[in-house]
Amino acid sequence: AIAADTLILTMLPTTPFATTAAGVTVPLPVNTARYDNDPPRLTRFADAVLERVRSDPRVESAAITSGLSLRGGGWGKLVTLADRALPTTREEVPAVGYRLVSPGYFETMGVRRVSGRVFTDGDRAGTQPVAVVNETFARRFWPQGKPDDAIGKVIWMGPPEDLARSVLPSEYR
Repeated sequence: AIAADTLILTMLPTTPFATTAAGVTVPLPVNTARYDNDPPRLTRFADAVLERVRSDPRVESAAITSGLSLRGGGWGKLVTLADRALPTTREEVPAVGYRLVSPGYFETMGVRRVSGRVFTDGDRAGTQPVAVVNETFARRFWPQGKPDDAIGKVIWMGPPEDLARSVLPSEYR
């Protein structure tokens, strides 16, 4: 049994039961090969784990992330911003770091929202895609404005389709 006010379940290897300012992190090893071709199955698994953990009266808050910010977990991704000219070379396509997080992650980690909204249970596959960006991202791409200027912007994950077709071999399409 885990007695903690806050529980962060990380879906990548971390130090077992590491104590953070927010509470306790617990590694949740996931055999990714079992879920590679079935993202809805992985979502159901994560939902079931969170429901069980959150039902424990000793746990005040719990969330899942693909990597903790302070531990360097996460992935890199090329992005294209819809409010500017499309890049024509790979070098013009910006790369950003990202993590997957469950609803409740920011509250669990004690991260305050500057503006906009955070993820909810309604943010699922098949609904309007959403992203939560930090102030560094907002200032990087909208340096003349306020962090609010990022709200409502369209961010495509990956390079523009025309650029991707001209750069990537067909087997990666």
